[in-house]
Amino acid sequence: MYLTANTICKSIKIRVSEILPQHNTSISGVDTLDKLLSSYRPLLRFIKRWWNLLTNTLNVAAW
Repeated sequence: MYLTANTICKSIKIRVSEILPQHNTSISGVDTLDKLLSSYRPLLRFIKRWWNLLTNTLNVAAW
C-alpha cells in the first residue's frame, strides 16, 4: 500500500493476456520497417518534388 494525495492505493496483480507477449515480439519487425523507410525517405522526397516540377512545367507549356 502507498499513499497519494489523500487516497490510499494498493497494488494489484493483473493477468497478462496472450496478445501482449505476441505484440512485444512482433514490434521489432515494425521498428525494422521504420528504420528501412527512413533510409529511403530522401529518395521519396526527391520523387515527390520531381513530380510537382514536371506537372507544373507541363501546365505552363500547355498555356
